[in-house]
Amino acid sequence: MTQQQIDAAYLDMAERISDNSEDPSTKTGCVVVAKHGREFFGWNHLPPGTPAEVWNDREAKYARVVHAEIDALMDAGLSRHGATVYMHPWMPCERCAASLASAGVARVVARKADPEREQRWAKSFTLARQILADAGVELVEVE
Repeated sequence: MTQQQIDAAYLDMAERISDNSEDPSTKTGCVVVAKHGREFFGWNHLPPGTPAEVWNDREAKYARVVHAEIDALMDAGLSRHGATVYMHPWMPCERCAASLASAGVARVVARKADPEREQRWAKSFTLARQILADAGVELVEVE
């Protein structure tokens, strides 16, 4: 199996993992694959005890939501160093990029955002790309 085929399979897995999210607008999934091959998963969710109505208040949601990348890093524990991270539906925000870089992740694979989302999140995505590059984390964006 080629690296491209492996990446595609894990991106599909991240998409399936995103179905676990209860967010009505954006379902995000993440798969961390450790150097030794073990897989860890995460999806965006609210902390325990948070009222479900928070999903419908964008400002409150953004302040409380646990991003898929952070959820997966917590699942991975010490196995995150040197790992490859697969994201759905697009690349990490700047906060998560900083966390991934700090965790010692070696590679991030994500689908390219559609033009509308790329424009909407341009500042965050540009900074995320820079953070990952500065830390020596390989970023692979696929169609």
